[in-house]
Parts: sequence; C-alpha cells; structure tokens
Amino acid sequence: MTGYYLDEEILQPLWDFLEHPYGDMNFKSLLGACLENFFIACSDDMADAQSEDNFKNESGANSWEYLSNGKLFN
Repeated sequence: MTGYYLDEEILQPLWDFLEHPYGDMNFKSLLGACLENFFIACSDDMADAQSEDNFKNESGANSWEYLSNGKLFN
C-alpha cells in the first residue's frame, strides 16, 4: 500500500459525510471516524507487509535467493 491509500482512508468518512450529511454527526465524532478508519488501514497495511505472500513477492521482485537454512544467498 502507499501513503496515498492511507490518505484516502483517513478522509473517507469526511467525504461520505459531505456527500450524505446526517444530523447526529458532530466534528468530534467525524474526526473519531476518520482516525478509526486510518488506524484500521494502518493495521491492515502492517499485516499485509508481514504476510508470507508479501515476503514471496518482495523476494521475487528483488531476485533474492535463500539457502536451505533460510539465510539470504549473496
């Protein structure tokens, strides 16, 4: 994921509110929704970065090879 993705996630509740305002929303609640979206996106991004699939993709993209004991082959 990129920084742009995280920017979009933090702003999504704001865009949703501007498109369809609802009466019980105040600034504090809207800011809380923005931060909650951001922290969920950060958590998902971190989980993705630490996944086995990401490891395989990064290794393949960088042509990294490993020995049978798991050490990086230089």
